[in-house]
Amino acid sequence: MITSDGARDSSRHDALSIIHAEHRSLSAVLWSLNYLVRETRIAPDFELLSLMIDYIEMFPERLHHPKEDQHLFAALRRRTPDAEAVLQPLAAEHARGAHMIDDLRFALTRYRVAGEAGRAEFATAVHAYVQFHWEHMRKEEEVVLPLAARVLTQDDWQAIAAAFSESGDPLIGPAAQTALRALFQTILTLAPPPVGLGSARDVSKPTARSGGCAPESSEAQV
Repeated sequence: MITSDGARDSSRHDALSIIHAEHRSLSAVLWSLNYLVRETRIAPDFELLSLMIDYIEMFPERLHHPKEDQHLFAALRRRTPDAEAVLQPLAAEHARGAHMIDDLRFALTRYRVAGEAGRAEFATAVHAYVQFHWEHMRKEEEVVLPLAARVLTQDDWQAIAAAFSESGDPLIGPAAQTALRALFQTILTLAPPPVGLGSARDVSKPTARSGGCAPESSEAQV
């Protein structure tokens, strides 16, 4: 017989596993985008860069963040007044992230038109977004999720797990999930090592710079 504490732990584990996996998938694409922009030995592949921005817009901005706002953050606000001081700036960052995507697209368009003269501006926009999002995820992982583990109930965790699962949220149903996985696979196929497989293009194959390591992007989940 499963006790109420056991059921709560199981629901919590399911929900947190999905959230952590989504963070890992996004981290892999962010690392890859930052690497391709930083590595000047690689000729710019504007189609690949555009696909990466598409993924960032589709996954966190349209799918992941709305689920956090509507389910995880809402449950925390119901359970403890201590949550608001943490959640208010994070919710504002969700809105800011969408505007930063526009900055990325504008900078990429200028880079495509201006050539090498536009590279620095695009690299600056990418670096700003990557650092912004890594810091955002760090606060969620180190502050929000431990708070949720302390105060949320079994019913809360069951609802959050259902919302973050494929079947529980119509925004990321089978069609959307298939499209997202296809986009992720395309990025892996087009990107040169160590980012991806590099099998679809005749691309240079630089080695990773010292001090950094490639994410296990082939194992990342969407």
